[in-house]
Amino acid sequence: MRKLRERFERGDGPLPKTLAGALESAAQPPSSEPPWETRLRQRQAAIRRTLVVEALRLQVSKADDDRRLGQDLEQFIRSLPPVLTRREILARALAVDRERPQPARDRSR
Repeated sequence: MRKLRERFERGDGPLPKTLAGALESAAQPPSSEPPWETRLRQRQAAIRRTLVVEALRLQVSKADDDRRLGQDLEQFIRSLPPVLTRREILARALAVDRERPQPARDRSR
């Protein structure tokens, strides 16, 4: 799959079917979020909650090193990007592309 995508990106091959399918899926607004994306978000939320709990536990510690580690962990959690799937990334890219003004076509033929 990777090699097919790399060939396409270099201009040496056709668009891979998986990428074409992903683009088609991203172009269509889903009627509801797919179940795997729901589970992905739930899993990420649980991981982040666990990290926040650990950061708070470390910050109330009597040891200075633990408190510093807790603050660093809190900063790390705050800096985590939102969870995005490939479909969402492609959908955003397509939306940006649609909003870009199209060049005027010369119709003087």
